[in-house]
Amino acid sequence: GDMAEQVKAYSRSPEIIGQKHALSRRVSDAKQAVARYQRLYDSLYQNYVDKLMDEREYTEMKRQYRSEVERAQNRVEELEQQLSSLSAQTISNPWLQSFTQFARDSHLTASMAHALIERVEVDANENITICLKYQDKYRELAALLGAGAIAVSDDGKPVKRASCLLEGLAKAQELGLVFAAHCEDPDLASGGLMNLGPVSERLGVPGVPTAAEDCGVAREIAAAASIGAPVHICHVSTKGSVELIRDAKRRGVRVTAETCPHYLLLTDETLEAKDADYRMNPPLGSEEDRLALIEAVSAGTLDAISTDHAPHTPEEKADFGRAPNGAIGMETSFAAVWTALRDKLGLSDVIALMSTNPAGILGIPAGTLKPGASADIALIDPDETWTVDPDKLHGKSRNTPFKGMELTGRVRATYLKGKKVFEL
Repeated sequence: GDMAEQVKAYSRSPEIIGQKHALSRRVSDAKQAVARYQRLYDSLYQNYVDKLMDEREYTEMKRQYRSEVERAQNRVEELEQQLSSLSAQTISNPWLQSFTQFARDSHLTASMAHALIERVEVDANENITICLKYQDKYRELAALLGAGAIAVSDDGKPVKRASCLLEGLAKAQELGLVFAAHCEDPDLASGGLMNLGPVSERLGVPGVPTAAEDCGVAREIAAAASIGAPVHICHVSTKGSVELIRDAKRRGVRVTAETCPHYLLLTDETLEAKDADYRMNPPLGSEEDRLALIEAVSAGTLDAISTDHAPHTPEEKADFGRAPNGAIGMETSFAAVWTALRDKLGLSDVIALMSTNPAGILGIPAGTLKPGASADIALIDPDETWTVDPDKLHGKSRNTPFKGMELTGRVRATYLKGKKVFEL
């Protein structure tokens, strides 16, 4: 509370407000200059075609206007950096220290936490918004790499512009970072609460067509293929996406992909009662989608299984129409996957999908019991049958989509670097 007041008081000071307004106007003027010179540059070719200028004049004017465009663009970047630096001053040292502590608690390095903050904004109601970098911007990826990052993602939403997607893929490849993509067409998905199909129509609930994910997957694959860059597709949930990924692999595109336990066990039929614990993004699909995913995992089309763990409070999940997407999945992950796949794959194959393969995709020394490796171990009983009781799970959240389900296989204990940290 005290730190928030410091941020608010500094942000409201006449000096800071005046400087921000002045810089904002200069940024706007500079952007208008970029647009003006770009229009002049774009008109040159038509003038040349219409023989309003000769080739020598066209070449000279093209060079001149291109130079003016670049100069104006550099000025915009310079002014935006000044504005960002000024806004960053609203973060008092105690606040920054607090955020650094949060970063440590969240397993981020302090340097990564500092690198992530772009500015703090305070609205008319004195609500504080922490604005982070890396939204359609890739210049700072090297800073994240230096701070210890091994992968980058816009998880939860797609990269809006294809040009930014290409730039990000290229930069990630250059730096050796994994580019993990949330594939979705936001226009097609807009307003949808569950999979579009017979169930959503029966319930009168707006749906998300499978094409929303399929179009996103197709775009990411096409972008990666065009520059020979690798891309990892997150939480695949549709038959169409599976077919796109299978085709891309046949063509030699450097694509890897994952799905999640709930897509292997559940379908949109579970939403009949309008329980928001079964709402996630991408949404649970049809039985046809579920079977296609099982086949894809069994055949190696999908390389890994992740939890897509998303905890929420009961209050947040109480209203079906307004609840956030997401479900918890850490404690049930092995049991749900083993229950779904034990008739298709052996135990070692399932273990690889959840440990060795993900580690290989990320390029980290994990998912192995080789001598010298970090002793991060889960002890499992593949034969134990148990019923998921949300109140008996060990996390703070209860929004599991597997509540009341009987699962086979259970984690009995976990070790982190050789130290036992959990035991039933």
